[in-house]
Amino acid sequence: MSDTMDDDLGGSSDDSSKPKKRGKLSGGSGLVKILTVVVGAILVLVFTVTVSVIVFTIMNRGNAGERLSGLSNQYIGVPDFDFAEPIEIRGRTNDRVPRTFVVTVVLGYRMGETATSEEIMRRRSQLQDLIRSFFSEQSVDDFAASNENQLKAELEQRINRILSRGSVSTILFTNFMVDF
Repeated sequence: MSDTMDDDLGGSSDDSSKPKKRGKLSGGSGLVKILTVVVGAILVLVFTVTVSVIVFTIMNRGNAGERLSGLSNQYIGVPDFDFAEPIEIRGRTNDRVPRTFVVTVVLGYRMGETATSEEIMRRRSQLQDLIRSFFSEQSVDDFAASNENQLKAELEQRINRILSRGSVSTILFTNFMVDF
């Protein structure tokens, strides 16, 4: 009876000198803990990706035909062009209170017209001066987006008047800003 009494009261017994056995999944092994964390992380990742795909599919359901709607008709069916190196122009507008403008102009010509390419390269300084002069004649109102095509057409005419071995077929403004 005293042995039972000692066990119940927390006293010593012969069993205390024996090592306690641990179960295989009791968390004693460091490898098991690491594997548990890795498997948990993988499950969280799979769940997150699955939810993201489902949400994207639901949100994008009716937009399949609208992917290229932002493409301008200006570039559809247009013949291929070669382009000269961009010419960046900085200057002042022709206003009572002049504003600073920055325009980067890219001259395009029909693909394979080497004579035009060579002339544009050879006369680059003259073209740069002509373009700077052209934009310096403009007012702030002329730099409105609604006037961009008109500016391109007028500039193209002026450039083609001075070219003798070819012609510019298109003009792009890759930078078109006025400081207000």
